[in-house]
Amino acid sequence: MVMNFKIFENEDTVANYVANILRKQMNDNPTSTIGLATGKTMVPIYKQLVDEIKEHPVDMSQLKFINVDEYVDLDPSNKESFAYFMKEKLYSQVNVLEHQSFIPTGSGEEAVKQFNEKLEEFGTPVLQLLGIGQNGHIGFNEPGTSFDEGVHVVNLSEETKSQNKDQFADGNVPTKAITMGIKDIMKSREIILVATGQHKANIIRELYDAKVTEKFPASILKEHRMVTVVLDKEAASELPQDIQSYYYSQYS
Repeated sequence: MVMNFKIFENEDTVANYVANILRKQMNDNPTSTIGLATGKTMVPIYKQLVDEIKEHPVDMSQLKFINVDEYVDLDPSNKESFAYFMKEKLYSQVNVLEHQSFIPTGSGEEAVKQFNEKLEEFGTPVLQLLGIGQNGHIGFNEPGTSFDEGVHVVNLSEETKSQNKDQFADGNVPTKAITMGIKDIMKSREIILVATGQHKANIIRELYDAKVTEKFPASILKEHRMVTVVLDKEAASELPQDIQSYYYSQYS
């Protein structure tokens, strides 16, 4: 399959585009399951989504949301947890009730079992939002993860911990996380991978050039039937010039 690249002027226009896709999905399919992600890249997207929903109300009552990963043993009330992030940035602002969303908690076999049960209950996401790590990870599927891996607890690489260090007040990043497996991610009907900023330019060029290999987890997305890679100009700056010029567009 050929990845569909969409390149926009800046972080704000990326956020506008992705938020519009999310809101349209919610509006057109009000009983659907949507897969979400966390991280700095997602902050302006969720802010824009909240603004759009407030301006153009959506019936959220039957929607279901499932997050791709979480740090192991961080309580949802911990401000550094992904659960807290999602509640603060999105769920509490658009009236998503507790039973409508799932973010994994705990560690070990019981946490993996609970995550798998929720995937079964909620069903396959019609739309999965993803970021990409500096080493090519998606979710917390680190390089070397089998493409056949399901939900699992992972030992985070030093590169991933370093990348996420500024999200923790004391600089101490948890050493483990629980994540949806690549096998699970690939079941989603549609995937949107978002990257913004100059610091993502190199990994996006690597993604463009890469052969499909477990050494580069995001490369498997090339075999998905419907993937859109949404970038700002900085993240796209190392792509071949014909890709940049051909796919460049404005959105407002």
